[in-house]
Amino acid sequence: MVPFRASQHNRRSLRDLDAEKDASRLQREERNKYNVVMTFPVHPLGLMQGPFEESMLDATGGTGFVPFKNPKKTIEQRQHMLCREHDAPELTWNFTYNCHWRNKSKGKYHPLLKTVAQIIFGVHLLHQHLEKSVADVADILLKHVNELDSFLQRANEDIEGSLKDMLFRRKCLKVPMEHVNEFDRLLDDRTYRFQLLEGNVTIERTINRMSQMLNDYLVDINTFQNANQQLDSYLLQIGHNWTAMDGDIGRIYSAMCGNTGGWAQFLQSLVAKAEKLGVVLVQVSSYCNEIEKRCGAASRRSMV
Repeated sequence: MVPFRASQHNRRSLRDLDAEKDASRLQREERNKYNVVMTFPVHPLGLMQGPFEESMLDATGGTGFVPFKNPKKTIEQRQHMLCREHDAPELTWNFTYNCHWRNKSKGKYHPLLKTVAQIIFGVHLLHQHLEKSVADVADILLKHVNELDSFLQRANEDIEGSLKDMLFRRKCLKVPMEHVNEFDRLLDDRTYRFQLLEGNVTIERTINRMSQMLNDYLVDINTFQNANQQLDSYLLQIGHNWTAMDGDIGRIYSAMCGNTGGWAQFLQSLVAKAEKLGVVLVQVSSYCNEIEKRCGAASRRSMV
């Protein structure tokens, strides 16, 4: 009888089996690591459990999350990128959390929701006397509060800056619309028509960018408003009696109550400004459309 000899195919299968065992072992190790990471404290608000867990995974690198970085640009620099740089990528002129989340999405929950979830949990630690150090919790809360304050300042600057820009453009475009006969006569000049249409391209690009930025800010604002309401409700629910024995904790609680009230008012003012900007964007866009129509009519007249 011919001695049994494993075929080349069988030898490859054995190697594959060993490789599969190694891969299985590595997967078990990864799962064990993951299970350790997935052991989360219970958040005091059930609706915040998901955002809270994801924020903790973000901090450990478990989601591949790329944190939002506060742009080191003045409002003038941001407006220049928004209005003047025709080939600028969106992330260089749209500094909203929603834009960052949309372009670098590694998570299920909006970044601002996760930040507020962290704030509530920090207060919860103090309320339940679970903190290792009041000072450490205070530092973490301050970091989150500063992040939210920076967002509000940036949103206010961007919306007000865009509104100022569009109000000026509306004023300029409104003049020819109030003197259409003279305007139509000027449009008989081909060079004038070309310059006007070229300017329209810039205005329309700016309108599109501002509209996108505005929509993203409205998502950010709405997310922050809803989360802030939950924070406010939680603070009211736990009350202030538990802070009486510790002056530092009492000051933290009072500061957080003040923050929620201030944020609510500021967010409402942002909504009003955003709505006004939306109206002006529509008006300027309608002027641009009318100018294009009249330029087209003038061009056809010149061909007769």
